[in-house]
Amino acid sequence: MDKRELVRQAKKMKGCNPGLLQLKESKSIEELIKCYYDRIDFCLAHNFPSNEYIKRFGNDAERMGIYVDKKWRLKNPNTVVLLGRCDIEAEYTGFTVARIYAKHKTFLHIKASDNAFVVVDALDDVEVRADVTGDAKVVVSLYGNADCLGATKIIKKNRFTYELE
Repeated sequence: MDKRELVRQAKKMKGCNPGLLQLKESKSIEELIKCYYDRIDFCLAHNFPSNEYIKRFGNDAERMGIYVDKKWRLKNPNTVVLLGRCDIEAEYTGFTVARIYAKHKTFLHIKASDNAFVVVDALDDVEVRADVTGDAKVVVSLYGNADCLGATKIIKKNRFTYELE
């Protein structure tokens, strides 16, 4: 699938005009991934683009914090998107501030210590387990059938995905 097909799909999904323009004007993988992050609510709500399409970005996607079907250990990443069947252990220490988006059938184990602050959106059938020590905080918002144990705060959204305008 080329970029023109991505734009056509985004139009069918009623993507916003600024997002469509940003997508059309993207000239590199980095710009496409920036567009993805800038429109993360839309992209996650619509599974757009597909996991298979994102996998084509390979190391570029992972370098920018997007993982699909990976088993991995992470240390202090700031922004992460976990898609498909990921099995991730993420450790946060010091004064790290982080944002994680987890979707599909991901398992996420967070180890937060010191003064780390981690915010997670867990969608679909994601499982989050958090080990929190020191003054660390882990705040998890649950959508769909997602589940969480051990977080400092758990917010049940009682809907399957984000509310889009």
